[in-house]
Amino acid sequence: MSVSAETTSSGFVYTVSGTTATITGYTGSSEYLTIPSTITNNGVTYTVTSLGQNAFRENSTIKRVYISSGIKSIGTMCFYKCSNLTYISIPNTIQRMDSCCFQLCKNLTTVSFASNSILTEIPTATFASCSSLTSISIPDSVKRIGMAAFDSCSNLNTVSINYLSSKLEYIEMGAFTNCYNLSNVVLPKSVKKIGVIAFENCRGISSLNVPSSVSYTHLTLPTNSLV
Repeated sequence: MSVSAETTSSGFVYTVSGTTATITGYTGSSEYLTIPSTITNNGVTYTVTSLGQNAFRENSTIKRVYISSGIKSIGTMCFYKCSNLTYISIPNTIQRMDSCCFQLCKNLTTVSFASNSILTEIPTATFASCSSLTSISIPDSVKRIGMAAFDSCSNLNTVSINYLSSKLEYIEMGAFTNCYNLSNVVLPKSVKKIGVIAFENCRGISSLNVPSSVSYTHLTLPTNSLV
């Protein structure tokens, strides 16, 4: 099925394929932005299913973003280096986020995942260098935290993961490297692998209880931690 040329509606640039649309850019000036689940053009309504790669990259205007329910994926570097973005609301219909989605969003303080999330991975460098982020709750559905996913989140203090209900199995290499202020993290009983330097330079961690299911072959702990 062919994909249309880019079209603009209410500041949203998009392409369509059949009855679905992908948002590929934004030319508007709103600071508080709701990304719609449908777009209508010439009397035809299209269902927005994805946010394309680089769609909002380096946008310095947006501050709060609400992604509407129904949207299924967020492309590579979609919100990369949005310098004034402070808040992002992610619905429970998001199935996939690609790498570096929110990397270098230095003023991002709040990431809100809707309950009953179906997201299975926080991929490579998703929130890397989000230096204002102080806490985050990982959805139970997430099975993998990718390489450098939270690298250099220098003010991240608390990572909330449900010990009993989380499906998290893999914490990849450097996932939390250089999170200097990280002090509160509980690894769920589901974890199977922790990659090398996953917690390197996490100086705030005084203790880390590692489930017996973890392969120690892959584990590098902060030097001041107790297991």
